[in-house]
Amino acid sequence: MLEKLLKEVVVERDRIAGGTGLPKIAVKVACDLNEEELGDVASAVRGSAVEGVIVSNTTVRREGLDLKSGESHYNTMRSTLRSSSHQGPSRRSIW
Repeated sequence: MLEKLLKEVVVERDRIAGGTGLPKIAVKVACDLNEEELGDVASAVRGSAVEGVIVSNTTVRREGLDLKSGESHYNTMRSTLRSSSHQGPSRRSIW
């Protein structure tokens, strides 16, 4: 469902922008997704041609956070996206 939505957003952006690829589209990933959910998001992102993923939390407070858990989610998303075989001129690694 997410991949279908993202593909539709990309198609509409391209229609409006005349194929220029602007503005770029990024997906914000929630910080509390479990491993399966992260895999689902990564799969949808790889299959949709969006240009970016935001994988950090926007909070400035760190009290009481399980930072190791957050690091684990980040590393899972990072390795999943890096394993993508997508090749295209509009894609580039952010790591």
